[in-house]
This record gives sequence, C-alpha cells and structure tokens, in this order.
Amino acid sequence: CELRGRFADGLADFVNDVVPGAAFFVLLFLLSAVTKRGRARFPRVVVTLLLAMGLVHGVREAIWRTMPRLRPGSTFEDEQILSGPIARETCDAHPELWVERGYRPKSPSFPSSHVVTGGACAIALTYANPWLGAAAWLWAVLEGWGRLYWGKHWPSDIAGSLVLAVLLGMLAWRLAPR
Repeated sequence: CELRGRFADGLADFVNDVVPGAAFFVLLFLLSAVTKRGRARFPRVVVTLLLAMGLVHGVREAIWRTMPRLRPGSTFEDEQILSGPIARETCDAHPELWVERGYRPKSPSFPSSHVVTGGACAIALTYANPWLGAAAWLWAVLEGWGRLYWGKHWPSDIAGSLVLAVLLGMLAWRLAPR
C-alpha cells in the first residue's frame, strides 16, 4: 500500500512492458556501435547477447521444472485478495489482505524471466560500453522493482535473477569468439 498511485503504477507498467524495454535496449545497442571501440566489439557483443539469452532462459527453464518456487500471494484464497483499482484503495484498512496489482502468473517465481532478460542485455551492453551498460542495469533494476511492486516476485527472486544474469553473461562473453 505504501507505494501506490498513478506514478508508481505507470512506472511499474512501463518498465515491465516488452515494447519500451525492447526499444530501449535496441537503442542502447545501436548507440554502442557509434564509437570506434563499439564498432570493433559489436559482433562479439551481439554474440554475447545471444549466448547470454540462451543460457539465462535455459537455466531459468531448468530451475522452473526442477525446483519451482511459489509466487508471493499464491497461498491466499480469493476472499483474502484485494484486486482491481477500487479494492486496492482499501488496502490501508485491510493490512491482513494480499494486494493483487495485476493478473496472477502461472509460472514459478524464481528466476524472474523479465529480470534475467534485462540482465542479459545489460551485461552484454556493459562489455560494449560501461556507460551504456550502467543505463541498461538501471532499466533491469527498475524492471525488478516493477515485478516486486506488482507482487509477482520475492525480493530474493530479483536479486538471484540479477546474479544469474551476471554470471551467465560473463560466461557468454568468454564463449563468444573474438
């Protein structure tokens, strides 16, 4: 209830929407190719991105199948959930209830598909250009915050997903041909 409102709702929606996220990362990748160093590294960075995406989503799928983790709020009964904008407005009066800020996901909680995707892009961009990488990491962290805000993940899901993206992205960089 503490962080509700139009701005927070809008920001969480924006950073979790695939269209602005994809456009932002494509723009950063194109900007990385503007400098001489960026052009020289661009092919390896693209291969790193593709490898990192394959690795993070392969590991994500393996974890989902072998060790599925319940999502926050999944143990609440329907009458214990405040959903919809009108019901959510009463959350201060009902601290014992779960606030559902969107649809109920059907996939496991860890790792976050949104965050490992953003993290894989961010690590590849970090190898291309540290400043662009910082912007990409900011997006990935905001994306994680959005997933927390909407009640889709536990904080440890977000932290673990970022660590997973870093480790597998570093492995992808090492595997990418020079």
